[in-house]
Amino acid sequence: MSAIYGVLRQLDEWRHLPAYQLERRVDIFFGMFLPKVIEKKFCMQVDEVIPEFPMHKALLECPANCPSNAKSHHTVKVDFAVFGRRKEKRQILLVELKTEMESLNKDQLENMKKVGYAGSKKLLEGVKYAAMHSDSKHKYAHLIWKLTNLEYLLSGEDKISKISLEAKRISGISKIFEDLCINENLCKVYVIPVVILPTEPAKERDKKKIPCGFERLTFADFAKVLEDGSQPFGSPRHKHIRGLSEILGCGSSRKSHSMASRALTLSFCKLHPPT
Repeated sequence: MSAIYGVLRQLDEWRHLPAYQLERRVDIFFGMFLPKVIEKKFCMQVDEVIPEFPMHKALLECPANCPSNAKSHHTVKVDFAVFGRRKEKRQILLVELKTEMESLNKDQLENMKKVGYAGSKKLLEGVKYAAMHSDSKHKYAHLIWKLTNLEYLLSGEDKISKISLEAKRISGISKIFEDLCINENLCKVYVIPVVILPTEPAKERDKKKIPCGFERLTFADFAKVLEDGSQPFGSPRHKHIRGLSEILGCGSSRKSHSMASRALTLSFCKLHPPT
């Protein structure tokens, strides 16, 4: 069998284990199709998707806080930050993936909402100060490089290049981070929180966990995009492949899970059929 099919089968087996966290393993599949889904759902041109995007903890305490004045510079991560534009206006989506309704966490979503209220300038300032005080400066250099390419951050005289990223150490990296500034033309970009759910919440308790102002995507939104024949996600033909439908379906009662996840699997495995 193909390697990718083997991965899907392994996920299907391991998801039943007590402490196994499926969301951490399937984000690569959703991340692969996320730009097309967002383009269709929100009429937004996607420029970049960045996984595990850091949100400065100072903003979680209060959106009015300035990361530069914080005593510590720890962060929490959101599954994806999507940078794009709608009608030529820049937007940033903070996207959290939930493969089960039971994993909805109201406090986590409220934190995303606070960062949305804080706005793009403070979100990016938080990245800068987290990078300056991080022990993983080389990894932050990759993130800073992406944000400077998007022109959200502007470098000083010294810049991070693609060549320097390939080196194990970047000379003067602390000074590069310190000299970063926010692009004043992009400091008021809308920051919109989004949650990906298996289905639209039916239970009242689940609805209450999602704060007002959140946009929602469901697995069905992914299925619609993948089934419309859009390249490179042509209509699936390998009907015998169960893959993600087994992984995310989690029982016959979750038909919407199964339909959407099956579409994901079939479209992906079209390029990697089992042998």
